[in-house]
Amino acid sequence: MNKIATTFICLVLLTQFATAQTTKSNKKPKLPPHTGYFDLNLLMGVPMQEYGTATSSLPFGFNFSYMHQPSRYVPLLIGGDFGYMSVGNKTINRTLTADITANGVLLDQLIIPLQFKINNNLLTSHLKLRFLAPTNYIKPYVDGIGGFNYLWTSTQVFDRSEQRFFARDNDDGLISRKTQLQSFTYSAGAGGGILFQLKPHMYLNLGVHYAFGGRANYYDNSQIQNWDIQLNTTGYNPNQTNGTFKDDDLTVDATPKRSKTDMLLIQVGLSWNVVDGKY
Repeated sequence: MNKIATTFICLVLLTQFATAQTTKSNKKPKLPPHTGYFDLNLLMGVPMQEYGTATSSLPFGFNFSYMHQPSRYVPLLIGGDFGYMSVGNKTINRTLTADITANGVLLDQLIIPLQFKINNNLLTSHLKLRFLAPTNYIKPYVDGIGGFNYLWTSTQVFDRSEQRFFARDNDDGLISRKTQLQSFTYSAGAGGGILFQLKPHMYLNLGVHYAFGGRANYYDNSQIQNWDIQLNTTGYNPNQTNGTFKDDDLTVDATPKRSKTDMLLIQVGLSWNVVDGKY
């Protein structure tokens, strides 16, 4: 009888243990939250190698990026960045004298102040793979990057007279806008940086990347400083809306440079840690 009781008690205990294990195994493990980092930085490009020899310009601007870390257990992030840098600009003020005639007789002259704005620009964008050290307050990181550089020079002409004789838009006085030159090429390299925690979910971001850039045609900042604007126009016609300006009326006599576009990209800014969509 004692053996039967003992066996029964053992069976009950085994049943309770098996039930507990089954219930425990059916519970889904709690996964760590997804996390990521949104960056907003000041950006400076230092031309290197052949590019550094061809130009003395220092492109300067800003960039922003987002890096996604699928699991907080694995210190790998995937994302990308997008940046804009100015590579020099110049403003030229000119005065246009327009004759108003009827049957060959000069009736009046219009003195029209014009303003020309020349801008060298550089867009850069990369996909990134980042290893981020799983530390608390100081987080070093290493990046691999691959993307493109887009360089272009644009010229804008503005009518600064009160009457806006030639302007397409009376608000800003824009007469004409033209892209003088544009070039698209690859950009790829590596780099790294450090995130310093300033407060929960906010970091100071210091980073440097070396980007190998393909060959591109571009105007140097020193070149546009020496540009002289030539206008080809027949004057103002009072019977024609928005004057007689066309995009082809603006020409520039300059020879672009051509070289590789290797750059050292230096960035300083702020980084916000985003956990499950929350800062």
